[in-house]
Amino acid sequence: MTGLLLRLAGPLQAWGTSSAFRDRDTAAHPTRSGLIGLLAAAAGRPQHHALAPSTCPAAPVTRT
Repeated sequence: MTGLLLRLAGPLQAWGTSSAFRDRDTAAHPTRSGLIGLLAAAAGRPQHHALAPSTCPAAPVTRT
């Protein structure tokens, strides 16, 4: 089994989980979409570029 271990340490980390109007909940751990966004930003991908399903590890693979 292969994997990637990230140690995310910072005193002001906040990972948004859900929101309703002005109220926003946070968690002590990152969400899957938060990690994908973090890795995409580290790779230099602009925010307006979508990830293709074949390059996104969280996307399910469908075979026809």
